[in-house]
Amino acid sequence: MKTTKKLSTLLLLIILVNAISCSEDTSECDLANTGIIYVENSRDKGVLQVHLNKSKISINGSGDLTVLPGEKANIQLPAGQHNVKTNLIITTCVGARCSVSSTRLEEKDVNLSSCESLNLIY
Repeated sequence: MKTTKKLSTLLLLIILVNAISCSEDTSECDLANTGIIYVENSRDKGVLQVHLNKSKISINGSGDLTVLPGEKANIQLPAGQHNVKTNLIITTCVGARCSVSSTRLEEKDVNLSSCESLNLIY
């Protein structure tokens, strides 16, 4: 009888510790009410300039995120609706002369929930 009681107590303790450790994983983002947007540049050339929640963007200004070819970057944002505008910047040089072209990629509206991770691949 004592062994069963000890086993029950130990099992209950394990369940409580596990429940507490699982709830700690998301408590920080729950308290801050934030999520993460990951942006991947799947292209072999060109830099992505990602602009968040901006009505106008300029080729001369840097974005909220800059993602090099083949790389991934992320940003933590408050939960809610976000507008994502992305430019692909390609620099081409011939000899001493270089030219820069900017192409606006598909604009996206995303709804980010608390503790959520969204992946955007260009």
